[in-house]
Amino acid sequence: MASKNGQDWLWNLDKKIQPMAIFCVVVLGLIQLLLFFDESRIFLSRIDKLEGDRVALEFTPDNPGNEAEGRSVWQEFQILRRGQKMQIKVLTGSGNQVYIKINGNRAGTLAPGLATVTVYDGDYLEIDATLQTEPVSYQVVKVDPGIVSPFAGAILETRGDTAPIGRIKLKR
Repeated sequence: MASKNGQDWLWNLDKKIQPMAIFCVVVLGLIQLLLFFDESRIFLSRIDKLEGDRVALEFTPDNPGNEAEGRSVWQEFQILRRGQKMQIKVLTGSGNQVYIKINGNRAGTLAPGLATVTVYDGDYLEIDATLQTEPVSYQVVKVDPGIVSPFAGAILETRGDTAPIGRIKLKR
């Protein structure tokens, strides 16, 4: 009689394990499906929470012990997201040796006078004029409709340093 109760308990456990396993697989599949959408990915993905942060260290000749490649983990995953375009134009001064930096990496130059860059939600955008001796003013000329910040028409100036445009915010 005792063994029968033991077998009943084991039999009942066996009946419950299969539906629990199926439930877990279905939940896993739904979460993976939700990661395809930008709106839900920001809440579920650790990579999106780290977006724009420097995860890898830069290799410098001053620090030969550091063997990191100098790029963010996020760069590998940007191809899965929708980017928005914005244009920046030089108003006064020379655009030579003035660079656009996205998340600390050079993404383009203002040498032709007008530059178009692709940005993603959370990117940090700045103008690097450290090699320039004269003041340079520039304007955010055009932004795609999906960009909330920075707005078109913003005029900024830098004098031989790095000037922030700001963190990119996209409509959700």
